[in-house]
Amino acid sequence: SGLVGSEMCIRDSIGTITPQTILHLHDSTNTRIQFTDTAMGAASGDGVIVGLNGDDDFFINNRESGKGIKFFTGTDDERMVINSSGDVGIHTDPARRLSLFDTDACVLELNSTNSGGTSLRIQHNHADKMFLGLAGDFILEQSSNVTDSAIRASGSLLFASGGGTERLRIASG
Repeated sequence: SGLVGSEMCIRDSIGTITPQTILHLHDSTNTRIQFTDTAMGAASGDGVIVGLNGDDDFFINNRESGKGIKFFTGTDDERMVINSSGDVGIHTDPARRLSLFDTDACVLELNSTNSGGTSLRIQHNHADKMFLGLAGDFILEQSSNVTDSAIRASGSLLFASGGGTERLRIASG
């Protein structure tokens, strides 16, 4: 017919007679697509599988040993990678569970509309070890919601020992 590539319009479906998009896949459960090539093989444990699991969660599973998942934007610019160990790198290869890189001075932004403020909580084995927060005051505490050090909204500096016993206060003004 002389039509090629983008000149053709095909609407097809697999598993349904009423496709909702150009290609519509439907199955009673676990609808999936598998990508393989000659180097990796074509068995059920090979390649990459994307689709819906039994709980209807969308998933991506790279089944190849030592391989991860990479996300690109723009002109083939790698933006994020999840390696085979589950470590995540944003603008960098991950060296830890989460690695961030940027050339800007601010690499991580925490923002909240919660009236309690914005905070960063650091835990070990699900127990608080450090807490940095901003709720009018900038607070640095060690554990159990006891303030060890703070810069108060009034401008005063507060230093306390473990357990919240105030040791030094420098008043503003």
